[in-house]
Amino acid sequence: MPHFIAREHATGATRHINRAMAAMHDIRAVVLRHVRDALVEEGKIDRLYLVELLDSPAVIPPRGEWLELSAAKGCPGVAAFYRDIELCMEDRLPQQAGTPLRLPWSRPSWFNLACEWIGERANLDPLNDINSIEQVTCWEQSCVLKVPAPGETLYFKAVPLMYAAEITVSDFLSKPFPEMLPKVRAISRENRWILMHEFAGKALIGYKDEAVWAATIEKYVDIQRSFIDGAEALPSEIPRRPLSGLLNQIGTLLLDDDALLIGREGGFLGVSNKKVVP
Repeated sequence: MPHFIAREHATGATRHINRAMAAMHDIRAVVLRHVRDALVEEGKIDRLYLVELLDSPAVIPPRGEWLELSAAKGCPGVAAFYRDIELCMEDRLPQQAGTPLRLPWSRPSWFNLACEWIGERANLDPLNDINSIEQVTCWEQSCVLKVPAPGETLYFKAVPLMYAAEITVSDFLSKPFPEMLPKVRAISRENRWILMHEFAGKALIGYKDEAVWAATIEKYVDIQRSFIDGAEALPSEIPRRPLSGLLNQIGTLLLDDDALLIGREGGFLGVSNKKVVP
């Protein structure tokens, strides 16, 4: 099985995997899903991913050979993962409704469909530009693609059903708050897709100055405040979460010692009269 030692440890980060497949085996591929981790020794794990080939499987990798699933069962390095691979293959069947492939981007051919949609809205060359679209992340909460477009860089994001409102929220808020959100190029509410322009500047994670973080939080608070008395202006697709509802949830949270990590490192010291004691 193709393998390499990775420096990136987030299961949802996939760009390094696709690049390794191309560099080591001359294979164009995208990750469909993270299957599982297997502990090899203390501090070391084998992480198994299911990937989809974007080129013809008739092309033989420089190092290796293609195997039928049945023939792979007894191969060294494959046997331990054989059942996982077998289950992934079964997940391709249409009747497997409740499987991990319920996430659209975990289905074979989804990447090609997304690229076609992107290409039409970003005026990409179907032979050259579309082949440059790169998968950045792929996990339960989203799939993100980087799109090198003529004269600019775009980003595509797909989200699961539970985050469907994110598409409408991003599109709606990008207009009155262009300094806080990326400009939206196109959306598909049906597919829960959004195509955005790259947001220029240094990422917040790169700043160590607490004042920068505090100022950023204040800006996002201002966005929320602007709709306290104007919730009727929000599109109907955006869930209503009034302060009264949040207060009830906060009260419940303050009674949950485990959620607040009471008495533990990084947690709160205690709760008194529904007020957090730092």
